[in-house]
Amino acid sequence: MSITRFSDQENLLDGTVIMYDPVPKEGVYATILGRNGQVFVIAFDFKDLATLHKAAESAFDGDLRATAEDRSRVTERGLEYLKTILPESPEGEA
Repeated sequence: MSITRFSDQENLLDGTVIMYDPVPKEGVYATILGRNGQVFVIAFDFKDLATLHKAAESAFDGDLRATAEDRSRVTERGLEYLKTILPESPEGEA
């Protein structure tokens, strides 16, 4: 993998796929490299795979004139998750 971990991104894993197992009509289990010899199994359903495919196509096109913030996307499920971990803002604040 040529994408490297930035020093301030301790939660970034290598992500190199070392094995995968397609599950008919469900999605794919992918085994990836983590760090320090760890491996992780990730389950992707078809919605996840479509999201990643769209992102990969965009990256492959090479049109990266937009800033990293403009290229990054939080999925609907990601927004739901963020609501569970972020503190609620006091009333009247956005």
